[in-house]
Amino acid sequence: MPPGRSSERRRSADACLRWAVCLVEPLLPLRRLVRLDEALGEAAAADPELVALVFAGTTADVVRTLPPDDSWRTLALVERVGAPDQPIATGPARAPQEPPGAPVASGDLRATAALTVAPGRPEPPRWPSGRAFGTWRDGTDLVELAWGSPERDPAFAPLANDLAPGAARVLVAAFSGWRPAFAEARALLEAVPAHAGLVDALRWACWRRRAYGLAPAEDVWPYESVHHWAERAFGLLELGQDPDEAVIESDIAWHRIAGR
Repeated sequence: MPPGRSSERRRSADACLRWAVCLVEPLLPLRRLVRLDEALGEAAAADPELVALVFAGTTADVVRTLPPDDSWRTLALVERVGAPDQPIATGPARAPQEPPGAPVASGDLRATAALTVAPGRPEPPRWPSGRAFGTWRDGTDLVELAWGSPERDPAFAPLANDLAPGAARVLVAAFSGWRPAFAEARALLEAVPAHAGLVDALRWACWRRRAYGLAPAEDVWPYESVHHWAERAFGLLELGQDPDEAVIESDIAWHRIAGR
């Protein structure tokens, strides 16, 4: 999206905000869910960078509240290789493109553009054993299947469909923070629909948080996080304002789960 189109970018951010209620209220009418998803898809097509940043940031906020000994923290990503990605298109503070192989500064989002991505199908995250991550069985360490199949079991229904490798990479990268998650999320922007993998990664992250006994309607942290990141994404991409890292860390610490 060209810099300066603030009203269009605000509408994309607002589509993320309105969609966020899906994360905390399972009783929304189906027709409402469909409209919210369609609006989010339109926003992702119009402003993919903003939607990717909102979902990457929110996913990182959610998974980083999991207990320190959560088994999903042991998952590993195979590093991507290939052509350098494009620099983030910020507004007035647009940064110059970094040359291939330039070092990535941990404090500068725009330096994340130096990360590289491989063409074709992404490699899924893997457990220390080497097994690929992304099926409902990856949640059985916390939840027991009680209704015969994940499709029938309310506890496992959100994981009944396997998580695509690209979406799984966003989820696992999010344990290292919003910057690595955003780098992976940007690799999904060419997918159709562009937002599907981002939604799936966040959905699995929220499921994992609920697996520790948090009720959806009572745990509004994912909903709040979307609101925070919609503002942060607009501020960064439109105005060149970097997110406040201290506030991000403080919020995550406040909502962190101690354990089972």
